[in-house]
Amino acid sequence: MFPISLETINKVIALKPLKTMVMGLLALSIHNIAAASHSSTDSSGAQDIISSQKLLMFGPPSAQALPETFDTWPRLMADALEPEEIERQRTRIALAYLDIAAVAQDENAQAKVGQLFAEQIPVLLKMDSENAESKSQVASLFGIAGSSRYTLFYRKNNAQIEVHGFDDLSTREQVAALEEQVSKWQSWQDEHAATEGEEGVATVQEATEHQPAGAPAQASASDFTAVPSLTFNLSQTGPRGEVSTLANIEIIRSALRAQDKKFIIIKGSPTTIKSARNGVVTPIPGVRNLWASYLPQTYRVSHRVEAAGAGPGLVRFAPPSDGRTEFSYNETQTRGFTIGGSVGAEFGPGATDKATYVAKSPFSLSASYEHTNSKTLATSFKDYSLLASSNNRGAHWEAPIAPRLRSALIDRVTANGPILTESRMTPMMRQASLETYSVWELPGSYSGNAKVIVGGGYGLQLDEWWRDRTQIRKRSELINYAHNSEFVLDLSSPYLTREMSVLIRSQDGAGRCLVESGSTVTLAACNAQQKSHLWGLDSESRYVNRGSGKCLSLQERSGALLTETCRIDNRQQWEWRADRIHSLYDLDWRLFVQGARPSAKPDGSMAFDDVPVNAFNRFNIPWASYPGAPSAGDVMPNENGVSPQISPDWVTTYRNTVDARQRWRIEILRDGL
Repeated sequence: MFPISLETINKVIALKPLKTMVMGLLALSIHNIAAASHSSTDSSGAQDIISSQKLLMFGPPSAQALPETFDTWPRLMADALEPEEIERQRTRIALAYLDIAAVAQDENAQAKVGQLFAEQIPVLLKMDSENAESKSQVASLFGIAGSSRYTLFYRKNNAQIEVHGFDDLSTREQVAALEEQVSKWQSWQDEHAATEGEEGVATVQEATEHQPAGAPAQASASDFTAVPSLTFNLSQTGPRGEVSTLANIEIIRSALRAQDKKFIIIKGSPTTIKSARNGVVTPIPGVRNLWASYLPQTYRVSHRVEAAGAGPGLVRFAPPSDGRTEFSYNETQTRGFTIGGSVGAEFGPGATDKATYVAKSPFSLSASYEHTNSKTLATSFKDYSLLASSNNRGAHWEAPIAPRLRSALIDRVTANGPILTESRMTPMMRQASLETYSVWELPGSYSGNAKVIVGGGYGLQLDEWWRDRTQIRKRSELINYAHNSEFVLDLSSPYLTREMSVLIRSQDGAGRCLVESGSTVTLAACNAQQKSHLWGLDSESRYVNRGSGKCLSLQERSGALLTETCRIDNRQQWEWRADRIHSLYDLDWRLFVQGARPSAKPDGSMAFDDVPVNAFNRFNIPWASYPGAPSAGDVMPNENGVSPQISPDWVTTYRNTVDARQRWRIEILRDGL
């Protein structure tokens, strides 16, 4: 048994399964607290959160006016707090609030909000103006912008975002609904952390208790599938409450040599339409002089996608037309996508960190994998049929009432007035909930905004009678009402790139990241919300910055790093060896932290040994005690077979610990990871 260094322990903790264990140990206590809180009702749980946590307010005081219904919320003013203080207060923050108009020019406030959102703090946004610039700013922050006055955003995981729209928050009931939603998210987050932690503990115990020394690591039960996609779960109700939209929108990038496309998949799940007036009204002597019949004749739903200069094409839509007036539609819509790039199969079934290995490999369209997307639709029709159509304005569904029932509420009309009845009125005559589906395609290279419009409405037959002295007068009218829920999507998201977008993080000190600043490359606190912090390794082994589209380049005289227009040049090409990034200009050169800046040219400040490459996988460590110096009996890790002992010569040749200043790790932005 050889001694384990502190660096080795830190490296082990960085490995995903053990990292999960550490998270789990922390989460077990959270799980107990969450379990206790679940014994109370949902509403009291929401109230407990509000009384114990705070609302973090962004923007100047003039922009922090909220309806009186929020007066019970304790508040923190973000402008008065340094980022470190916000981080210390993080566990006491239930919700962040900002008025987008007030922080439109405040990049610092937007960055803080974006970071909190990335860390799964719900954000309540106010947007009084629906101009394109405001919506674009919101979409760049959250990936999506709605059309409600207030929108509640929550990042459930890396690429799944919950969006709830509120046109008004002036009533206690509306705020209670918001509080309940925040409470549900916090409970889900606590339960998820506890479950993940418990699974991590079990995994580590099994590995440590049953795996013999030197045996290859076992692959996780579920193979990694990293799909360039984003998912939005949406809830929005129209201003009159007559059209409510629950929708799921997914964006998937499918890239091959022959084609590169982005697909937008919309599922209305469902769109609920309920006219404010339906049924019959009869006179009340001395109070109401009115007979009325209100009967929806047609319900309508539509999907449309717009993107300036991209010409989105409708690929598929469902359900299809059906002339019957009593039927149920149940179908699972399945579509396959071919994603360019590797899923790590070349590293063997035993590889435990395929995602990282793939992200460290030059992107290759010669490899690809399949991804299947399925949506299940279920809608029942009674007394209405279905007409489905499409044109250059989108996909449309109309549900007209059976002709024999167009006057179902009118039994007969007499000289003394109509005889009205609801005896033949069925639930669908009061409201309809339609599940709908459509798939749209755009060029994969399109990185602007796309607008998704989910429409709903009705045609209501109004028949009213009233007594005018000795006569009965009548008014008949077909009233058409429509409401569109509009959402702006940011298709430039790093989650939708062909190559995996990553943060490149130093293992030295606080762990700062490579960041493009102008044309230079510096080190800064990592922020995945800032595209200047994100990079992708392309097919030519070049790191392309997601903000500028320029390549990480080396100045061979000084060793300094900068970004330049991409070209085929060894000074722009890089190769991973374990956790070191070597320059193809000179493989002895590698990225390292030199004081407060990154460099790549050895300067004598530390040992730059020619560390050998793992013969089984160059992205894996060369010996088990790495980054410490090798010791007698050390082995070369082999995740797909027996790990052989290293050569005795290595023990005498490589005597230096590999300095943390020349070691890096990546953090990947992709759905499924």
